Amino acid sequence: MISEAHQSANAANARLSTGPQTNEGKARSSQNARTHGLSAAQLVIAAEDREEFDDLHAELQADIRPQGALQQILFDQIVASAWNLPPASAAWKRN
Repeated sequence: MISEAHQSANAANARLSTGPQTNEGKARSSQNARTHGLSAAQLVIAAEDREEFDDLHAELQADIRPQGALQQILFDQIVASAWNLPPASAAWKRN
């Protein structure tokens, strides 16, 4: 059990720690836990990365040319995996 002084200090600090106030700060803090997308349930593409992702998708689409539902599912997994590779491993990002 903590002392009453300690509890009061904690409460006072909590009132000062209200989180980000600006839209920019809120957007930035919403990504605090995101380090990579390797275990993400959904593919996450930041708005500023959309063009680069679309280029990767088009390049792989032209190389692989999936036909049918099964190949499309596998293709989508390949694209997601390629996108989520760490920068040092992603040869396509160095071009």
